[in-house]
Amino acid sequence: MRTTTSEIITVDSGSRNRVVRSPDHVRIKRGRFLRLSPEDVTSKPWESRRRVAEARILAVAQTCAQPLVFTLYSALALWGIEGWVDNPDVTFRCEQRYAGSRLPRVRVGRADVTGVLVRQTWMARWTGRRFRRGDLWFDSLEDTALLFACTRHPLEAFVAVCGILRRLTGLDRWALRTSPDADGPIRERLLAVLDGRPGTRGIRTARRILRFASAQCEGVGERAFLWVLLSVCPEMPQLQHEVVVNGTRRFIDFAFPALRIALEFDGMGKLGDTEAEIVRNRRRMFSRDQDLVRAGWKVFHFTWDDFADFEVLRARLVELLGWGGAVVDPQRRGLWRPVPPAVGARDRRA
Repeated sequence: MRTTTSEIITVDSGSRNRVVRSPDHVRIKRGRFLRLSPEDVTSKPWESRRRVAEARILAVAQTCAQPLVFTLYSALALWGIEGWVDNPDVTFRCEQRYAGSRLPRVRVGRADVTGVLVRQTWMARWTGRRFRRGDLWFDSLEDTALLFACTRHPLEAFVAVCGILRRLTGLDRWALRTSPDADGPIRERLLAVLDGRPGTRGIRTARRILRFASAQCEGVGERAFLWVLLSVCPEMPQLQHEVVVNGTRRFIDFAFPALRIALEFDGMGKLGDTEAEIVRNRRRMFSRDQDLVRAGWKVFHFTWDDFADFEVLRARLVELLGWGGAVVDPQRRGLWRPVPPAVGARDRRA
């Protein structure tokens, strides 16, 4: 977690007006302000949203009179794992009833971060394990994965579980490319916990998510794209598929070797930050695509803009991967659920 307790300052009524007028502080909740750094002014919108999400967790922990154990997206943030929603509600478990509250809209740098709710959950822990960092208590990675899989929209759950599997493997991107089944033992362990509670609500969807989520997806965009892709493709894609062209190793995000189709997801950081980086990386991508085309592959690129309409994205993928009307495996088809505005809204996600 990047935001520290020292950056959340307490303001009494006597100094409140001075701090409110200061451009270096933004109000997180009553009596708690986030001290901004020079980097915050020029940060990217998604970075600002994550910064605010962390500050909100800290502010809630400081001002609540009873001990809290943070769950779901709040636990994910404390583990340093990105979720589908990067401006989430603050969620925790506590013994006494909490009435709930709302945190205000915040402006940081170029980002206008909408307000969120502070929520109490009564959902029990699966493994009983919890972790502590400073004064903050939060769920284990295993509990967080299982709670997401059983209770959240499949898109949110799939993205979270992929990220958790990647963290639990302890491997870097290169090791995962050569060890596609590295997350297998972790997956089986989580499925065994599910088997111990057969009557749990949402368990069928949770099993599908745990079965098909993958540690090989590097970012949130790739994880969300895989979730959509699995629901429409009759054949399983090969992730980080290696192709050697002219003596150079190339890795395809999502490959269908039988069709010679390569699907690439271009995330937010893939092209770089400066104009020079963008030009240089575009040239590299073009050269890479040309190598694959000469080797007989058809290359298709997708971006975050394709998530603006998930039904259109699915239709495009069906057209690309038709297989003459071949049937999609019911387990993978069952991953799909329409994405409601509350989940897909741009002010709640990257």
